[in-house]
Amino acid sequence: MMFKKKPNIPPRPKPPLIEHIIEDIKNAPHDDVAFAVGEEEINTPSRSGNKDASQASDQDNPEATFQKMKIFIEVNRDLKEMIVKLEAQNEELKEADVKLKNIAEDIRRQASEALKECG
Repeated sequence: MMFKKKPNIPPRPKPPLIEHIIEDIKNAPHDDVAFAVGEEEINTPSRSGNKDASQASDQDNPEATFQKMKIFIEVNRDLKEMIVKLEAQNEELKEADVKLKNIAEDIRRQASEALKECG
């Protein structure tokens, strides 16, 4: 029949273990792009390896702590908004998938009827 051939796609690889992810993060170079975003606003003591000094400076500077918390809250709010948008887009995609499947089935039916009339 038409459109029945499935593409030969290799199976999806298994996700890495948490231990491997943590190891990769620890071994990543300091200038890795993944950690450069927002580096000026958010101090990452676990990346610098100097956690105690960072905590001490934060205790001495409540304004820096406030700014970090403010950024955290803003990013958290943005992430929640993105989740809502992604869920809505996911529903739109599901609806589009159903419509496309219906259109494909209609085309198959029409093609089958046309072949029967010609034959």
